[in-house]
Amino acid sequence: EATAQLLLRRMASPRRRAVASLLLAALGTAAAQFTRCRPDKIIQPDGSFSFGNCREATVFGRQIGDEGIARLVKAIPPSLKLLDIWSSGIGPLGAVALGKLLETNTGLEKLYMNENEIGPAGAKALAAGLAKNRGLNTLWLSSCGVGDEGATALAGALSKTQAQTLEVLDLWNNSIGPTGAAAIATALESNHRLRTLEMRLNQVGDAGAASFAALM
Repeated sequence: EATAQLLLRRMASPRRRAVASLLLAALGTAAAQFTRCRPDKIIQPDGSFSFGNCREATVFGRQIGDEGIARLVKAIPPSLKLLDIWSSGIGPLGAVALGKLLETNTGLEKLYMNENEIGPAGAKALAAGLAKNRGLNTLWLSSCGVGDEGATALAGALSKTQAQTLEVLDLWNNSIGPTGAAAIATALESNHRLRTLEMRLNQVGDAGAASFAALM
C-alpha cells in the first residue's frame, strides 16, 4: 500500500492521480470485505470474541470448548461467510449451540469443524439446524464420531427442501456403517444440490457401497 501511494504521488497528471485514487480505494474496500481473521484477532484478552469486519474467521486448534463456542456463536455477525473451528475441543453441547446458529443464520456459507468429538448427539443437533438453514454450502465434519445415528440424522436434513443449499459434506472417518450409508443414499435420491460427499475411512461395507451404487 505504501508503494502504491508513492507511485500515486509521482504521477504528473491530476486526472491520472484521481483515477488511481479511486482504484486504490476500491481495492482497499475489497480487501476489507474479504478479510480472514486469525485467532489472535478474534479471541480477546478477557475470553470474549470479536469479529469486526471479518468475512472469514479461524480459531483452529485453540480448544475453546463447549462454553467457548457458545459465546462465540453469539458474537457472529451476519456478514461472516466462513467459520473454521477445526480441532477446537467442541463436544455435543457445543454442537447444540452451532445447530441453533444454523437455524437462523443465513449468511454463513462454510463451516469447518473437523476433529471435534461431537458424537451422534452433536450430529443430531447440527442436523436439526441444517434442516432449517438456507445459506450453508460447505460442512466439514471429518473425525467427529458421527456414527450411524448421526449420519441418519444428517440424511434427514439433506432430504429437506430448505436445506438443499449444501453442496459439500465431508464425513471422512466417522464410524459410519451400512445403516448410515443407506440413509444418506436415500436422501440423495431427492437432493440434487450436493456435489461432493466424502465418505472415506468409514465402515459402510458392501451393503453401504451398494446403496450408493444404486444411485448411479
